[in-house]
Amino acid sequence: MKESSNLSEISRRQLGVFFFGGIALGASCIVAGAFQELERRSNDKVTPPSEPERLESKYISYPFSSRLQLGMPEYAPINGLRNYPDIQVPTFIDSKSRLRGLVTAGSSAYLVDVSRNNGEMKIAKNEPILQPDLNIPYRNGYVGISSVTQPDVNNLDYLVGMINCEEHLDGDGEAFRGRIALGISEDGGNSWTDKGVIIEGFDPVPAGKPSPNANGQLRPTGAIQPWSIIKEENGIKRLYIYYTDLTSNIRRANDVHLTRAEIDEKGNLGEMELWTGDKSGFVPNGEAKHVEPAAVFTKDSGGVYTALASVYRYGQGYLGLFEQENGFYTMISQDAIRWSRQEKLIQTPIGVNRAKALGERWFTAPFIVNLDSSNQSIGNSGYLYWAESEPNDEFSKFSHRAHFVLKNS
Repeated sequence: MKESSNLSEISRRQLGVFFFGGIALGASCIVAGAFQELERRSNDKVTPPSEPERLESKYISYPFSSRLQLGMPEYAPINGLRNYPDIQVPTFIDSKSRLRGLVTAGSSAYLVDVSRNNGEMKIAKNEPILQPDLNIPYRNGYVGISSVTQPDVNNLDYLVGMINCEEHLDGDGEAFRGRIALGISEDGGNSWTDKGVIIEGFDPVPAGKPSPNANGQLRPTGAIQPWSIIKEENGIKRLYIYYTDLTSNIRRANDVHLTRAEIDEKGNLGEMELWTGDKSGFVPNGEAKHVEPAAVFTKDSGGVYTALASVYRYGQGYLGLFEQENGFYTMISQDAIRWSRQEKLIQTPIGVNRAKALGERWFTAPFIVNLDSSNQSIGNSGYLYWAESEPNDEFSKFSHRAHFVLKNS
């Protein structure tokens, strides 16, 4: 897909195309004229479909999770943004007790205000807080902030962000290379400093180049969609980073993986360690000879990929939210490392890859907005947000949400 020739594809960035065997994923154009058009479109108002009842009656099979009790879904445009996000949206409470979030729309990141009463979002700044930069190759085509932590409890405006970066070759996002960079904000998310790449992925290939382990296919590779939490053990704080690894090897599925590092109050990180499974545990990133997923699902979940992880404190342990081929799932963990007890939370109208082939709708990019806490823990109530993608619509997505009440831990 040559996106420099088709601006209508700007927001078509669904992870469903990263399935085992590899279908290329589109991404945003980076030529100068496209930037202007992209930002104009991102600030247009959303007009949802005229028949909202079809969401309940036709496009959703609604199970009742034993963990989160969901209400009926509703359309939920993000005020001031035309494109809906296609990666996770982190929320945080700043020094003024405001609930805020970071939304990646189009190819840039925006700061939003989140209502503490009803979870509705609206843009806080019209201009992006972070955008692609032709002079920074590893994020010349797409950039977003998909996770935020606050390592200094006495300074809630000091944020450590995980930056989702894509390198495109000559403005073509067909076979981008993904990387994760470290971002620091000292003013509550209004401005950001990119501190450089911290995660490359297990077996990436250069942007725009065929993969030798995929029969010469052009496919996106590298690390994308990071989510992080701070976990303290024996007085040591560590940053746990979950991310989607886009493999260049057709014999391995795209899955969620885990890296961790010690972190101080200023966001300085120690040695990065990669989880390689129970046998070897965590090993320094450069020494890993193999890699195993952080979360393993049974085949009835679709089985072709796992993506878009977000992790929250939940009771005495942790709850993980993941996207699979046929819907969104939760799993639980006592140590934020080993995950079990999968439960389907939302059924997508049709499997993601089948939906693409048939021109049907699908759901993607789930995340949770807590009304009484930051994104580090599940509160007593909040909203599950997700995107509905419309292949025949110029702007690709509409946003939905469903209110939840915590049932048990």
